[in-house]
Amino acid sequence: MEDYTVIDSPSDSSDLVIDTTISDALLTSANWAIFLAVLGFLSVAVSLVAGVSVVYAFTRVENPVNFPFSAWGFSLIYFVFGFACFFPALFMVRFASKTRDAIRSGSQVMIRAAFLSLRDYYKYTGILVIGLIVFYVIAMIVFVNTVPGFGRMR
Repeated sequence: MEDYTVIDSPSDSSDLVIDTTISDALLTSANWAIFLAVLGFLSVAVSLVAGVSVVYAFTRVENPVNFPFSAWGFSLIYFVFGFACFFPALFMVRFASKTRDAIRSGSQVMIRAAFLSLRDYYKYTGILVIGLIVFYVIAMIVFVNTVPGFGRMR
């Protein structure tokens, strides 16, 4: 592999050098990102199939157990999970493909785009985790306040 020098701007006095070690590490990261993205897309597909299967299964059975959700409400959980998992996988694919193109061509524009995709991945994942933490806290508060006798336990 060749050594690439990436300069952030023409007036920048310090140069960012992407040598063979860094480019190898970036290519390895891109390969793992593709692997994880494929797993992410598979989880989206499984989630969507599970959501449809739940609706199908609930319509075939005559309510043997009293579920708190309808078939559509229960399957909505699977659809929301699939929707939430789609974007991290998409951002990883973008990062991987742009990183590979940038390393092959030595283009600063492409490496910048790759890292912007990586930033989008981390930003989305961080917001998703914050949302899940808030959801869990609210669920615990609701659980404590709605389960009879649970709030008075000592």
